[in-house]
Amino acid sequence: IHPDTVRAGVRYDLLVQLQNTSQVAANLVTVSLDAANLTGARLLDPSQASQTIDTIPAASAARCLLLT
Repeated sequence: IHPDTVRAGVRYDLLVQLQNTSQVAANLVTVSLDAANLTGARLLDPSQASQTIDTIPAASAARCLLLT
């Protein structure tokens, strides 16, 4: 979920929402943001470019936060 307007030099949070449409839980889901594919933004902490969600229950959603 990305803000509609982002101003130069202003920090914002990039919220990633994942939907598990399966009938079984999804385990150890990794969300990665490749800094090489960013245009006009940068990660505050490149070591936080990947996050793992332990479990997304069946037919549920999970979110993770990436700081840019």
